[in-house]
Amino acid sequence: MSDDDPETFSAQPMSGKMSIASMTGAAAAFQYGLWLAIEQIAEVKGTDDLTWLDELHQSAVREVKGTVTEGVPIEAEAEGLQFGVDVLNAAFQAYRARLIKARNE
Repeated sequence: MSDDDPETFSAQPMSGKMSIASMTGAAAAFQYGLWLAIEQIAEVKGTDDLTWLDELHQSAVREVKGTVTEGVPIEAEAEGLQFGVDVLNAAFQAYRARLIKARNE
């Protein structure tokens, strides 16, 4: 698979059903999964210098902002992606606080 292959960057849930409840569940699952990955990275890279977290955050935001959706009006896409970036920023802010708190305990 190449980087241009949509299957590389997307997944279709088995149920295929989208609702507010399912999107809430998906967001929670991704946020928790990202936190677990960050915890694993922190074990290797440490938490004294969180430059690696900042770089990961910046890369994630850059990738989200570069996302293009199909079949969605441009205004709705822009609003949805901005909300996604806002959620991502809030998540990384919380992850940073958790890592610093754990380091100081």
